[in-house]
Amino acid sequence: MTGRAAASQMTRPSVTAGAELRTPVTDDGLLTHGEAAQYLRVSPSWLYQSDIPFVRIGTRGRRYDRRELRQYIETHLTHSLIVSEP
Repeated sequence: MTGRAAASQMTRPSVTAGAELRTPVTDDGLLTHGEAAQYLRVSPSWLYQSDIPFVRIGTRGRRYDRRELRQYIETHLTHSLIVSEP
């Protein structure tokens, strides 16, 4: 192998090396608007009107952080007492 061919071989990343650099998808990833609405079990229109934080992707796309959705659920929990009469 010549010096030039060896240099080009060294600088080109292999497919395997590129795959190793990707961030693995975790439970705390970003959800699309529809996925977030499903996760919360609400309508997409309700989610648009809510005060839940989101990340703007481009001019129209919204992504919701699953951790923010969980935090929203936790802060909006209501506990009802069921009192049985004797």
